[in-house]
Amino acid sequence: MAREAGRNALSSPAAFAGTTQLGWPIESPIETIVSRLTADLDGEIARLQDSMLASLDIFVQSEIVAAGADAASVEIVAGHEWTRFVRVLDLPSCDRCVILAGRIYRDLEGFARHPRCDCQHWPVSSQREAEEAGLVTDPMAAFEQGLIGGYRIHPDGSTSFHSSLSEADRRAIADGADIGAVVNAKRGGGRRPKGMTNVVSAEIFNRTVKATLEGTTKRSAWRRAHPDLPIRLRPESIYEHAKDRDDALRLLRLYGYVTNEDSGSRKRRDPTRADAPAARSAEDSTAAPAPAAAGGGSGGGGGGRPPADPPTRPLASGEPPEPGDKDATARHWQGRQDALEATGRFTASGETLQPEEVVFVERMLALGHELAWIATGSNGVDEVGTLPTNDFIWVGAAAAGAALQVEHKAIAANTPADVKHIARQIRKALHKNQRRLIVTNVVIDLGDQPVTDETLAELAKLYGAAPRPLERLWVMSRGRLHRVL
Repeated sequence: MAREAGRNALSSPAAFAGTTQLGWPIESPIETIVSRLTADLDGEIARLQDSMLASLDIFVQSEIVAAGADAASVEIVAGHEWTRFVRVLDLPSCDRCVILAGRIYRDLEGFARHPRCDCQHWPVSSQREAEEAGLVTDPMAAFEQGLIGGYRIHPDGSTSFHSSLSEADRRAIADGADIGAVVNAKRGGGRRPKGMTNVVSAEIFNRTVKATLEGTTKRSAWRRAHPDLPIRLRPESIYEHAKDRDDALRLLRLYGYVTNEDSGSRKRRDPTRADAPAARSAEDSTAAPAPAAAGGGSGGGGGGRPPADPPTRPLASGEPPEPGDKDATARHWQGRQDALEATGRFTASGETLQPEEVVFVERMLALGHELAWIATGSNGVDEVGTLPTNDFIWVGAAAAGAALQVEHKAIAANTPADVKHIARQIRKALHKNQRRLIVTNVVIDLGDQPVTDETLAELAKLYGAAPRPLERLWVMSRGRLHRVL
């Protein structure tokens, strides 16, 4: 500037170099910027490395599963005796795989897999064969055990279990919603791009709600039943906007998640329903039979006919209230449970038994046995959560000469007491062994339904062959205990 003005400079330019505007050495901010840039680059490299390793892990696992699936496919096609295969789960599994478990495919068909899907296809000749072989997983059994989800791998190499059902989904299923309807409400489908699901957000009455496009087409059963409803709510919005539980149940029915009062997705039977096991009054009670051993044979009746003995009557008395009176019904069954504990030969361990369990205990005590119910959660926990338990301890069981832990499964009065449905209850019991061996002794309670000699013989043949999935198996029918294994 001074040179352009034709005179000598009055200042020294070098004096202004090497410092910031605030007078600090210029090296300090430069070093700070470089250090931050280096740290950001290191963090980005580490993040990219973790992402690449995770992708590599998914790729390797997927290729291993795919190789096994391809080999199995070749075997199925090459083996002329195999014409179908069933989808078999290796729990824990995602929600989509769980509701597709047990589906039968033709030999040249295949099923879509997501990354790291470990479902298998096993050759079978029919659905019946798959069920009797225990290859079909009950979605509700997986839900009750908390095995719907998967393990996530963290950057440090550790893993943690994450459920693939939201809190609202789990609450809806526990309240009686059909598990398939809940899962399908958020699946992808239609002509939407890959990665998009049926879950959408909508504005209605100045509220933002979560809805689903599943089941809303013109031909769908839900749309035909509700042509005037603009949207179909998801469970999240149902529980968010419901006034109380009764209102939530009403909305679950309205939007097609609970299809009827007899929803098969409930863990326990509702004690207020008309077909729940009913108590008998003192007037029509009969004397209990003499105490019998736990392995008391198949009873009378030849040629496959059911035993002719009348049902053993419960110990307690009093007609149950009307099914609609929930409070009175709860008091009734609690009173019968208290009467059982008063005998000194049964303890509930703080648990509230279901009606069919109360009737079962009454009949076991009438046969001269002593039982102790097992408290929920008493088996400890693992990395997934609370471990399941058996239902009761059979004190001094005649079959073993010592206390046995036994799982109790009841068949509803309107369900056929045949091999198919008994085997289904046994599979539900054995599902508790997915995380750890828990169940080895099972009693199937048929209530007042008879059981034939042929059914008992077929069960013995089915579950008695090596390797035996059970150590001991009984069938309780009309108050009589039949030893199968």
